Amino acid sequence: MCLSSEHLRGKLVTDCCQFYNADSGTMLLEFVKKAGRGIDLLTGYMFQSKPQEGAGLWLIPCNGVHTFGMRFMLDIILLDRKLTVVQIHFNVRPRRIILPANDVYSVLELPSGRLANRLQPGDNLTVKMTH
Repeated sequence: MCLSSEHLRGKLVTDCCQFYNADSGTMLLEFVKKAGRGIDLLTGYMFQSKPQEGAGLWLIPCNGVHTFGMRFMLDIILLDRKLTVVQIHFNVRPRRIILPANDVYSVLELPSGRLANRLQPGDNLTVKMTH
């Protein structure tokens, strides 16, 4: 299991992956849960008291997010269908909205500070499914 059961409201995590910067070959995120269905897409990190270290959430399909109900800041990375970074929003506080964008197909949410200075718009990412 790539994330603790505590991390996502006691749900069994089966869709886990790792994200790499294809341009540099470096691993960016080791434990990412793919949220591609109903309630997972709707709630994301809502109502969690703190994030799990080194974990992230991949919302797919998704082209905009909100941070209502969040209790900590997030870094939010918006990706197109080819996993190219379209936008990055660092240190997004609770009760904010990242408006939908036409060229965005999925969103990575992760605890604030995890990718500082390691990613920029235009970078290409790759995904390796782990479970």
